[in-house]
Amino acid sequence: MPRTNVRITVNKHEDFQKVLKRFKRSCERAGIRKDLRRAEAYEKPSERRRREMRQRVRKLRNTERKRDQRLTRLRVKARRHA
Repeated sequence: MPRTNVRITVNKHEDFQKVLKRFKRSCERAGIRKDLRRAEAYEKPSERRRREMRQRVRKLRNTERKRDQRLTRLRVKARRHA
């Protein structure tokens, strides 16, 4: 589990709720909550591999979907200007 120091600076007259929200957001971006949840229970190596494979497949599908959307937008633009 990687250790990450999350630091925020508190301004003199800043509202506590805003500071707390900023801190939570920075912790979320650093992946601290995800690591804590993952470390709560033992994960078998086979389950870890399956989870990582699912993540890779999901990422690949998303990048393909975004590429297709970008190509579709370019085709529509080309038709308008043709």
